[in-house]
Amino acid sequence: MASTGQVSSSGSNTPLIGGAAGGVVVLIALCVVIAIIIIRRRKQKPKARSAYTESSSETANGSRETALSFDPVTDSEAPKSSKPSAAVKPMVAKKPGGVVNQEDSSHIYYNTADIAAHQQSTPAPQAAPASAPTQDPADYDEGGEGDNVYYNDDEDVYASFKASQPKLDAVQKYLVDALASGKLKEEFSTLESMPEGVAQEVALLKKNFKKNRFAAILPYDRNLVILRDGYSVGTATDFVNASYVSGYKLDKQFIAAQGPRDNTVGDLWRMIWQEQITHVVMLTNIQEKGKPKCELYWPEEEGGVNTFGPVTVTTTHVQCRDDFYIRTFNVQRDGSGESREVTQYHYVSWPDHGAPTTTSLVTFWRYVNNRTKPADGESVPPVLVHCSAGVGRTGTYIGLEIGVDMAVNKGHINVLDLVKRLREERCLMVQAVDQYLFLHKALLEAYTAHGTNVSVDEFDVIFAGNITSDKPHPRVDKELQTLQQMLTLTPAHRHDTASLEDNVAKNRNPDILPSDEHLVYLTEHVSGRNQYINAAFMPTFRDHRGSIVTQLPLPSTLVDFWRLVYGNDVSAIVSLGSPNEEQEVKPYCQYWPTKEGEQLKMGPYFVTLTSKTERRGSNVTSYSLSLGKKGVKTARVVELLHYKGWTGKVGGSTSDILHLIDTLVTLQNTNTDRLVVQCSDGVGKSGLFCALCDIINRMTYDREVDVYMTVRHVQSVTPKALSSATQYRYCYEVVKNRVREMSVYANAPQR
Repeated sequence: MASTGQVSSSGSNTPLIGGAAGGVVVLIALCVVIAIIIIRRRKQKPKARSAYTESSSETANGSRETALSFDPVTDSEAPKSSKPSAAVKPMVAKKPGGVVNQEDSSHIYYNTADIAAHQQSTPAPQAAPASAPTQDPADYDEGGEGDNVYYNDDEDVYASFKASQPKLDAVQKYLVDALASGKLKEEFSTLESMPEGVAQEVALLKKNFKKNRFAAILPYDRNLVILRDGYSVGTATDFVNASYVSGYKLDKQFIAAQGPRDNTVGDLWRMIWQEQITHVVMLTNIQEKGKPKCELYWPEEEGGVNTFGPVTVTTTHVQCRDDFYIRTFNVQRDGSGESREVTQYHYVSWPDHGAPTTTSLVTFWRYVNNRTKPADGESVPPVLVHCSAGVGRTGTYIGLEIGVDMAVNKGHINVLDLVKRLREERCLMVQAVDQYLFLHKALLEAYTAHGTNVSVDEFDVIFAGNITSDKPHPRVDKELQTLQQMLTLTPAHRHDTASLEDNVAKNRNPDILPSDEHLVYLTEHVSGRNQYINAAFMPTFRDHRGSIVTQLPLPSTLVDFWRLVYGNDVSAIVSLGSPNEEQEVKPYCQYWPTKEGEQLKMGPYFVTLTSKTERRGSNVTSYSLSLGKKGVKTARVVELLHYKGWTGKVGGSTSDILHLIDTLVTLQNTNTDRLVVQCSDGVGKSGLFCALCDIINRMTYDREVDVYMTVRHVQSVTPKALSSATQYRYCYEVVKNRVREMSVYANAPQR
């Protein structure tokens, strides 16, 4: 920003003024405006705020619902276009990157002595320094006012669902009614950015102002996190752009903060140390669309050490999941003689100016919530939640947790009132209308899935007795009914590319087509061939595009299959067949050589079998293949696992399937390249196998079982996967056997 540009305390844009005289006039005007604002704010005494509880109000649908308020609670209250067929734009795969006294809670938000000390300091800035926060309203956060996305098609989906008269409880009915009403955009427009007269004087002080990422997103004085360690080296002050936020029953359950700037990273770690924070939820990427969103505030590599102000941070462990990272830090403060462990949960799949899928975010939120949720009566440090500005995605995430708690404990919810109360504690929480719409969807998803995630240790207690694919099971079958009901709320996928005239003959089943959103485009060029193949990206345990599901190639698409493998760095293929596959699938295509030394040529590619291993008792044959390309000296090694034990709709013996999954896991632990899962139509067997791989991996690494949300995730890519009770029960049958194996191993004598 040029030095002649002016910044008002309200955060509005001010044009550049040329010449000294113009600048003086504007400066005088700004001083008068700022003085009036400060005087008015000081006359307003902020009200005490506490945890969420209920008060009766009328909802948008006319029924009497119990809304949210901040009264103290007692402990007893619980346009459609065709894509070209010859040249389709390639899609590049992205990898992921305490309870307080409820009778007197006013002390939580009133830092009177600290604010008094602040107000003796220099007044708010008259002009923006070179490193001042941005003023562009469209840049405020993850869905600026000028870039809101609002999808009317979603209303039609929910309206149709509502018209089918499904059986819903009060919470589900409220959320479905709201989503089908067509009034959420209008409802959102009634929200005020912040309460009238609330003071933000500390953030406007000259010494603090340029620490704000956005000029119009400033914390309120009344619940501001103030740093009390006395550290004042360099530009350090006692200010950090962060606010205490109440949970459903707990005051200060969260701290909502902006993503640190280059001049505030040390302040962030000072706050983490002071507040004894052990869990950090990050909802933005470092850069998005070429714009900086958050300063990198940790050492990237395992074992890396950085010092930020008075705090030294060591990255001790990094884990990757399909949509997020889990990083563990060892944190030490100079002179403390103490070290602490801090865990960061970094969600990387929330797009700027948009929303993720509900299944993705809810899966992430449940993972974090299982590790951060305090037990009743337990006093714990707040969870730090931040995005870029600390209001849009941050507000939506916190709103999801509070809303689910309210719905589960009280059996009702009012989202409009919830967001109003969030904005009582930090301005612009749930910033954009698409985030407001998404919050309703995510609440419906999370509330409906409540109780489907269980620990491995509790599984046999909750799911007692045997579970087999061919016999009804009350709890499992009820889950499936819920799953099928939620599937009808998923907007229909578009299959424009797969339906093009040039591509129709490449599909084995006209009813099973890859959606445009998840379609894999072939990046390897072959003369006379376009970029289409009947294949879709499928999320895995560690990568949201970690596998590709595809049909058995046709003789005419054989070269396209190997283009797919070569161009996507595929290191392993799982081919799911049956004992009589050659007779059952017409036309059958043997797409790899079966004799050692034999070579198969397709266009510029040639595949040679180097070794073959029959895995005893598992119906699995392992083929080591060498994949070469004309003009390229080095061939690639691809491992193909052919399973021929699939009978009927399920995967044969559970021990065979578990052996296949374990073999695959061993391969992927030594090679992180992409996996191809292939069956006759790319969905029936492939979808079930992908779900089982994800379920077993989560059992192994996270000690959790969540068949329901895993299948929801798979169906978000291929809606026709796992559509039968037999297949859904089979998932639980496999889990039962794995739990039994884990128990036997755990109880075995150690040598």
